[in-house]
Amino acid sequence: MTTTPSSPSAAASRRLKLWELPGGFHCSIVGTCLPHAMLVGSLRRLKMRPGDDAEDYEVHGFFVHNAGTDGPVARLLQKLLDARAFGEIRRFGRATTADQLSALWDQARADGRVDRAYWALMSHPATPSALRDRAHGHVHMLAHAGTVVNREQITRRQAAERQCQAMTVAYERLQRTTAAKIESLRQTLTRAEAEAAARLRQASAASRTPMPAVTATPPETVPERGGDDRKLAARLARTERRLAAERERARAAEAEAARLRAQLDGVCASASGDPGPEAPASPPREILYLGGISRTVSQLAAAAERFDATLVHHDGGVDDSPHALDALVERCDMVCCPVDCINHVACRRAKQLCKRHQKPFVPLRSCGAASFFNALRANRAH
Repeated sequence: MTTTPSSPSAAASRRLKLWELPGGFHCSIVGTCLPHAMLVGSLRRLKMRPGDDAEDYEVHGFFVHNAGTDGPVARLLQKLLDARAFGEIRRFGRATTADQLSALWDQARADGRVDRAYWALMSHPATPSALRDRAHGHVHMLAHAGTVVNREQITRRQAAERQCQAMTVAYERLQRTTAAKIESLRQTLTRAEAEAAARLRQASAASRTPMPAVTATPPETVPERGGDDRKLAARLARTERRLAAERERARAAEAEAARLRAQLDGVCASASGDPGPEAPASPPREILYLGGISRTVSQLAAAAERFDATLVHHDGGVDDSPHALDALVERCDMVCCPVDCINHVACRRAKQLCKRHQKPFVPLRSCGAASFFNALRANRAH
């Protein structure tokens, strides 16, 4: 569709505020341009706290409802949108006609920059209503496509998790069987080595025994020790071969266990989509979780307990004192930090402290319990 240029006076006017846009656009702007974790964090800045049973769509609905009215909520949303889309606002700000804006929007869609370019386009003073409607339609269809993709990803993840669970059970069963087999082999080796040592002692003692006088015994009755020595040497050779075979079986069993462990870790990593952070040399006893959402702390603590660790939580300076961070990092064995829901000043400070105290610093992709669980599982695998 070809749009007509806007008037020069409109192009020269200021950008539109969020509450100045038609109400039908607020839902798509809030849902597309601002991550949900950022909205939850904004509630703290508004001195508000969602209930423990609050659904994500309720938080979204609260901000959409208040976006159309000039007030603290809408102004905070305006500030967040402008900060997040700063680069796109500058890029779109150089356009003065609807055709230029349409070309920039199409390029942003092709490059995957819809979440920031959408706000830059909708708030631009030269964007005609027809182009706003067109962009709104694109975002609407992207939401449908995202639902389909999300459903497919959930299905694949569930299938991978079931496969991972089945392989975990099989691995643990094989681990028990292998451990029992290795223990049996070790006992067999110990008995064989003790038997060989006893036979060697007997052979050594026999070689030191004085020979009887040959004058009192006819030549045909003199005991011939050469045959006994050869039999003993043959038995020792058979024992050594058996020992070598048992050792080889033990090494093969241990190699098979290691191969299955690596295969299991690969399946679990593909199910989470996260290769996992670098793990410390020994299992952590106390884990500092910096930032995140308060209502998920109990889930994170339960996940830590499954790995015999204790969770220590610090919200990054919202309610907890920033000055306590130094002592917590020094006290804990590992620090986990969700990069999507954290005060970045606190995150940088924790990273510096971890480097100073030589503690593992593990950035997590999200504040969800799954990312934390995958990080603990990767640590256990090492």
